[in-house]
Amino acid sequence: MNPMQPQLTRIVQSNFSRFFIIGSYTPEKSGTYLLSVLLTGSLVHHDSGNFAFGKRLALSHIKGSPFLLNVAPGAADPRQSELVSSGIFEQVTGRDVIVNLQAYDALKNRRRAGGDTIVAHLTSSPNVTDIKTPVECNSKYMHEGLYSLMCPAVSIAGKYHLDVKFADIKGVLTPIRFSPFDVLIHPGHATPETTEISSEGVKVDIGTSKKVVRLKSHVGLFGSFVVRRLFECPIRI
Repeated sequence: MNPMQPQLTRIVQSNFSRFFIIGSYTPEKSGTYLLSVLLTGSLVHHDSGNFAFGKRLALSHIKGSPFLLNVAPGAADPRQSELVSSGIFEQVTGRDVIVNLQAYDALKNRRRAGGDTIVAHLTSSPNVTDIKTPVECNSKYMHEGLYSLMCPAVSIAGKYHLDVKFADIKGVLTPIRFSPFDVLIHPGHATPETTEISSEGVKVDIGTSKKVVRLKSHVGLFGSFVVRRLFECPIRI
């Protein structure tokens, strides 16, 4: 918490015996504050119904002052909450898409507790037909207002969109900052089960019993290996 100047309130005197504090101060940052309550007054001489002000007394703390005042963050605000990322969101086919979400209140204070309502969906872009309907992502509270969002794995590489919404103080689902987000899915690792050999774009059938394949070079014949990664995402080497 950054240092701040002491905030003063007006103090009025009533019937020469009671003090009332009027006014208020709203802190913008959560944290621990020192609340000082001080009193001042005057020695008063009373003679035949007439009051005469005498010596002014110096300010002094009341009993227990200064007090420790703990200011907690407010309710989560979708417009201030954001995904934690150092760049573009990327993953490979066959693996869950996992991102972190940091919740803040309306004054950009980091939330300290969970229990917020989060709704997130992963959808495909027009050039990917893998997801016909939005896939729901699950949220898990970690600590200090940090959530982990887990979206089920997809099987086709391409560009996807992640839409994240947060319930505001009124319970209305509102997109968080910069939502929706682009998610780039790359082909996964090569596997023997989905690896095949082709020549001039035609698949070479080597049968199930052959373990070793030898390609003999001839004039005018060019061969190439096509490695198909998991979920049939080809990459030519």
